[in-house]
Amino acid sequence: MKKLFIFLIVICLFIAGCVVFFYVTPTGRNIWNNWQSNQVVDNYSRYETRENVESLCRQMIESYNNDVLTYNQYKDEEDDYIRSIGTTARNNANQTASQYNEYFERNKNIWNGNIPEDIVSELEIIE
Repeated sequence: MKKLFIFLIVICLFIAGCVVFFYVTPTGRNIWNNWQSNQVVDNYSRYETRENVESLCRQMIESYNNDVLTYNQYKDEEDDYIRSIGTTARNNANQTASQYNEYFERNKNIWNGNIPEDIVSELEIIE
């Protein structure tokens, strides 16, 4: 019985020591805060970041496809004004493609090799 009582006192002192260490000392608070904030940030930001990157990629792809279609529709027109609409669409498509390609390269690590099917790795520059 005496050994059990001593064992319980040791356990209580250990728990009290941990509480004091993690809640009172600066080192303990720093360890606790880093561990706790990393857990919250990792779980929250991974999904949010991936969702935002995928959404922006899809928007840029859609904008690029619309500009390419507009360019292809008006590039062979005889009227200069209508042809200029096609040229403007080509310039917009190229600008979007350039921005998309840079954005994709900066953020491709988010998918860990598991890129969604509707997101391409590179948009072609129209010459």
